[in-house]
Amino acid sequence: MSDAHILQFGLALMLVWATFMFLWGRLRYDLIAMLALLGAVFMGAVDPKAAFDGFADKAVVTVALVLLISKSLQQSGVIDLVGRQLARFAQ
Repeated sequence: MSDAHILQFGLALMLVWATFMFLWGRLRYDLIAMLALLGAVFMGAVDPKAAFDGFADKAVVTVALVLLISKSLQQSGVIDLVGRQLARFAQ
């Protein structure tokens, strides 16, 4: 078995593991994705210098901020308030 085959097998196992973990739902999805990325770096499939370059993209920053704002609105109760108001109009 060549090094390329071993790398492919390792990446396939990691993909199966990550898919199982996503479907299981016990760990946060961002933690699973980070562990999978680190696994790919340690296996040599991803260049360590390029591994986190994607996080500097504007789209990633925008999605992160939207998730942060939505979680803040949920925890502050604003989402519940708006939901109750909308439910009154729907009746």
